[in-house]
Amino acid sequence: MDGERYQFWIPGQPEGKKSVVTFIDTATGKRRGANPTRAYMKRCAAYALANMPMAKVFDCPVLFELLIVMERPKRLLPKHWPEGGCAELCSDYESALWCDEKPDGSNVRKGVEDAFKAHWKDDCRVVAGDTRKIYAEAGWEPGVLVTFQELGRHCPQELIDTVRPYSAPRQR
Repeated sequence: MDGERYQFWIPGQPEGKKSVVTFIDTATGKRRGANPTRAYMKRCAAYALANMPMAKVFDCPVLFELLIVMERPKRLLPKHWPEGGCAELCSDYESALWCDEKPDGSNVRKGVEDAFKAHWKDDCRVVAGDTRKIYAEAGWEPGVLVTFQELGRHCPQELIDTVRPYSAPRQR
């Protein structure tokens, strides 16, 4: 049986998780690391704490979905509202578009997942969920719509039915 569903918005331009940059501290001679996405991950964690029960820790299979809404670049915004004879441009201006540019959706997902580590014992608990990335509609704010849901122990039979034509029982 599926559990309660949590959904909330993290405002602001999404950032992909970047590798930690290491350097040698000249004062101590020790290796240090700087996480370039630390501030973004802290902001994500703050929104998680504000929108989910404090004591809620998922110790079961979890659905984790992201809808990443990127700021629309200026090249996709006409300088003036188009007039007559350009219906295609008008519809592009007014609707959401798929975003197929950086940052990678998987890197944004990694950063947000890591920011939510207070809500699960291990991120291996995430067993399902999509990551979709679009441009915001003209004039709308960017951000990330996050959805969590506890899942039951048993996956849907349709998943097993999908795999069966490609898999076979092990030979002993």
